[in-house]
Amino acid sequence: MAAGIALLCLENELNVVAKARSAAAAEKLASAVSKQLAKKMDDAQASSTAKRFSTTLAPSGLSGCQIVVEAVAEDLAIKQKLFSELDAVLPPNIVLASNTSSLSIKEIAANCRHKERVAGMHFFNPVSKMQLVEVVKTNETNDEAEKTISELAHQLGKTPITVKDSPGFIVNRLLMPFLNDAVRLVEEGVSEPATIDSAVKLGLNHPMGPLALVDLIGIDVFVEIMRELQRKTGDKSFAPRPLALKLLNEGKLGRKTGEGFYKY
Repeated sequence: MAAGIALLCLENELNVVAKARSAAAAEKLASAVSKQLAKKMDDAQASSTAKRFSTTLAPSGLSGCQIVVEAVAEDLAIKQKLFSELDAVLPPNIVLASNTSSLSIKEIAANCRHKERVAGMHFFNPVSKMQLVEVVKTNETNDEAEKTISELAHQLGKTPITVKDSPGFIVNRLLMPFLNDAVRLVEEGVSEPATIDSAVKLGLNHPMGPLALVDLIGIDVFVEIMRELQRKTGDKSFAPRPLALKLLNEGKLGRKTGEGFYKY
C-alpha cells in the first residue's frame, strides 16, 4: 500500500520522501510510482510530478517532513522497532502515523518517548478509490496529531473519521468476519468465488466482491488481521477459515502472487 499512498500524495501536489529498507527496495518503490504516474499523466506532467518524490534509507532523512505515514508489514515487532527508531531521531513536532489495519496503536508506540504524536492513519484498498481514512487515537495521542492527520486526509480528498484504538477499529472489526464467512461459503460448496462475489455486488451494491477483496488485501494480511482480532478479543469466531490457511501455506496470496481465490 506504500506506493498507493505515495502516489495519492504526489497527485495532490505534495512532496514525498519514502524511507525504504534497502537500496533495492527504494529502487522498486520508485519504479512502481513512476510507472503509475506514466499511466495517469502525460510525459511532461509525470516527469514534473516524479521530481517531488525521493527516497532515503535513514530515518533521519525524514526530518524535513510534517508527518510520517508507516506502511510496513502487519507485524507488531517490525512496527515497534521502526517507530522507536523514528521517535529517537525525528523532531517531536513530526506526527508519526501508522497505516495498520488491526494492530494496537498504543502497542506500536510502546517504545516511543513521544507517544503523544503517534496515531493511526488507516487507508483502505484501493487507496485511489476508497473515501475513508480512519484516524486512530490512543489515550495518549494529542489533539495536534489528530488534527494534522485529519487535515492531510482532507487534502488528499478523503473523509477522516476519528476512532478509538480498539481491535480492528470500526471497519475491519465489521468487515473481516464478513470476508471470513465468504470463505466459509466456498469451503462448504455453497457456490464458486465468482458467483458469491457477483451476488454480493448485485445484492448489497458493493463495488467489489468479498473474495476478490481478500485477494486484493492479500491472503497473508487477511489471515494476520483475523488472528490479531482473535488474540485481542478472545473470540474464536475470528479464527481464519481453513481454506484461507491452506492458500496461505501454498503461497497463493492473491493478486500479489498471481493466484488466490482467483488467478491473475
